[in-house]
Amino acid sequence: DAESLCRFAAQDALFRLGPLVAEPLVHLLGLYHRVGHLWPRRMTVGIETALEVAVGLADARFFSPALTLCHSATPGVRALAATLLGALGGREGVEVLTALLDDDVPEVRTAAARALGKLRYCPAAAALATLLRDRAWDVRREAGLALRSLGPPGLLFLHRSLQDADRFAADM
Repeated sequence: DAESLCRFAAQDALFRLGPLVAEPLVHLLGLYHRVGHLWPRRMTVGIETALEVAVGLADARFFSPALTLCHSATPGVRALAATLLGALGGREGVEVLTALLDDDVPEVRTAAARALGKLRYCPAAAALATLLRDRAWDVRREAGLALRSLGPPGLLFLHRSLQDADRFAADM
């Protein structure tokens, strides 16, 4: 719906229904993946709202759609799919999230860094540390917060960044 209040009310209702809506959402997200190139641009907001509901529900059935939607042509969909993977975890999930740290769109890199921090995925510390040099402030901030959430390994990278020749990294 074009009205944000209507979308909010629908989203709220879906949250309240909880697990009952997981299967229909899985179907909708799978449908978007299969025919996304034919999907009307004005309805992309609906898919993004559906992904927000999926993040709130964090049902394991969303794992496969989240993996595939991380490769969507739409940056907002990729970012929300990364957020969903951050709520779900999993070996494949952290591999995809780590790859998304190199995405062309800052919003996607930001979401991937936040998700890896939420999952406390220590093997991504070095990749997150490289994002401290990113030109986008939001990306640098989320990389720093993610490193902090990793505990000692992340704090070591943050401490090292104080001596970095790159002013953005040293600033973080």
